[in-house]
Amino acid sequence: MQAHRDMESKLSNQVVEARSQLKMKMFELDRSNLAYEDAMDTVRQLKLENEAFRKKVEMLKEEY
Repeated sequence: MQAHRDMESKLSNQVVEARSQLKMKMFELDRSNLAYEDAMDTVRQLKLENEAFRKKVEMLKEEY
């Protein structure tokens, strides 16, 4: 009977540890997703700026 209780306790501790690790991984994933979204927003903005500068360069080339 004691061995059964010990095994239950050990398994319970493993479940608690696994849940804690899962919560940490989910937090890290959320932060990574936010960083990725921020980076993609920056990329989109820079692409728009790049295209605007490209058009300005073409216009200046045509003038001279």
